[in-house]
Amino acid sequence: AAVAAAAPFSARALNPMVNKGKSGRYDYDGFGDAEQSYLAEPTAEFKEAEKQRAAFRAKTAKFRAIWDPAFQKFVDAKSDPDRIAALEGLQKLILANEGLPSGLKLTDFITLCRRVKGRAVQTGGWKTDTEIADHVHVR
Repeated sequence: AAVAAAAPFSARALNPMVNKGKSGRYDYDGFGDAEQSYLAEPTAEFKEAEKQRAAFRAKTAKFRAIWDPAFQKFVDAKSDPDRIAALEGLQKLILANEGLPSGLKLTDFITLCRRVKGRAVQTGGWKTDTEIADHVHVR
């Protein structure tokens, strides 16, 4: 009978949902305040960060304005020399920008290039020299 009486207590002691006297654990620094104060105007740090975000967006838009037509030139190329020239142009853009455009992951870029390769192979294109030019941007 003594074991049966102790079992419910030990079960409660092991239950993580039981409040173990920590009722005031979140009552620090106004964490539980119902009313919050809002700033009348943005802080100087926020304004500076907003300027940096705007500059980044402008830089990204400027690069995308150059990148998108260059990539479309690669997609629309009908012959291997045209594809190689377009790939070299893309590689120069990647080096100048120190990477792909913001929002374009390397895996997505490789997938898009493989789609172009698939269409080119079906039409008898994409020989060894084009393959070599394509693999340079992967490294």
